[in-house]
Amino acid sequence: MQRVAEAKKKKALAERQELLNKINGTTVTFKLAAGETDKLFGTVTTTDISKELQKMGHSVDRRDIHLEEPIKVLGQHKAVVRYSEGMEAKIQIAVERA
Repeated sequence: MQRVAEAKKKKALAERQELLNKINGTTVTFKLAAGETDKLFGTVTTTDISKELQKMGHSVDRRDIHLEEPIKVLGQHKAVVRYSEGMEAKIQIAVERA
């Protein structure tokens, strides 16, 4: 039983690492309404990023996406997809005027 559990865990880790390798360096683009000072009417959240990654064919839970701060202005931003095993991938978030 323990060998089966270890094999499943190794397989899950390998799948996560493969996913991280695929999305590392990926740019997720949002086109949103913004005011004259480039401030967004709203915020780009980890849920929004997760949904966009899903559209791109990558299944990433919103709780695994970490932002330095909420995205409230136009421009380039960084996010990290981090799993508990110390594996992570950096992605770019591009927010453009709609």
